Amino acid sequence: METKIENLLVARSLKTHKRKSSAVPKLTIQVRTRDNLLELLSKGESPAWVIAADKERDLTNVQVVNWDGTQMINAIFDPASERREDGRLILRFFDASIINCDVDFDQNPVKYVYG
Repeated sequence: METKIENLLVARSLKTHKRKSSAVPKLTIQVRTRDNLLELLSKGESPAWVIAADKERDLTNVQVVNWDGTQMINAIFDPASERREDGRLILRFFDASIINCDVDFDQNPVKYVYG
């Protein structure tokens, strides 16, 4: 009887470990723009970003931040986003809303946030 219980506990432990280790980490891309957030929100996209291909496949969320860093579109990344002929990514998104924020950027208008 003890062996059956021990085996059950080990099996449960393995299932829990597999679930935790197979979780995909959330990757949010933040981009800084001078474009009108309301217009971008209505289009559901923000065009022409230089995004590394290896990062693109891991993206889960998009945050398009106004130039002042005080408001942003917070959205789910659309994996159907396409690249232009020049290789720049058109960031498409859905389930989006504009929220207040306090985000700082250095010179690079693109940054990645894990977690």
